[in-house]
Amino acid sequence: MTNDKMMPDIEWLREAHHLDVIGIESAIDCDHTIQSLAPLAGLQSLRAFLGVSTRLAETSLMPLAECPKLEFLDIARYAPRFEFEQLRRARPDIFWRWFDPKAWGKATLKAIG
Repeated sequence: MTNDKMMPDIEWLREAHHLDVIGIESAIDCDHTIQSLAPLAGLQSLRAFLGVSTRLAETSLMPLAECPKLEFLDIARYAPRFEFEQLRRARPDIFWRWFDPKAWGKATLKAIG
């Protein structure tokens, strides 16, 4: 789903146990905020959640720990670092590039040539 201004929350996903992958993204010219990831908690088939350009109003990531088959996240750092660390401790089997502590270091540009 991209740039859905008519979707104030994701409550309707609470019983979507048939979903393998869900992607909720904003468009370049529009910010989209999800109120909470709580409706995703416990989704039985969810293997991947994508939300790189979507923000969270409630920054808890722990509802994702309750998705037994979740194995891949592609989300931005839109929650405090301790939220990601807590999720990593609870679910070390989930792949997410920001779980690497080096990814939180100061960004630098490398010279070419």
